[in-house]
Amino acid sequence: MSEHDQQQQIRESVEHIAERAAQKAAEATAIRVLTALGIDTSDPIQTQAEFQALRKVAKLLNDTDVVDDLAFVRRLRAATEAATRVTWTTIVKALVTLALGIFAIGTKDWWLTHIGLK
Repeated sequence: MSEHDQQQQIRESVEHIAERAAQKAAEATAIRVLTALGIDTSDPIQTQAEFQALRKVAKLLNDTDVVDDLAFVRRLRAATEAATRVTWTTIVKALVTLALGIFAIGTKDWWLTHIGLK
């Protein structure tokens, strides 16, 4: 083998080693960056499915009808919570009034004798 062939073979070996080192460094950097962003790189198929779902959600959020529907559901939930709160407040007030009324009727004779109206 001539010296020129040996140098060519060394050059190709060094290029191959440099390419593999660069590829591994790029992969490691990409994994570190993705992990820092909160992306799980251990299961690429699951990650790809999650990104697909995110694309669908982003597409939905760009649709004004969907955004309006979500706003309506939020208003409906807030109104339902307010109605529930008012209902329970009314029930408690009615029960307190009922208890006070029963107490007043039960002690009517005592009040009439001690106030002097009887």
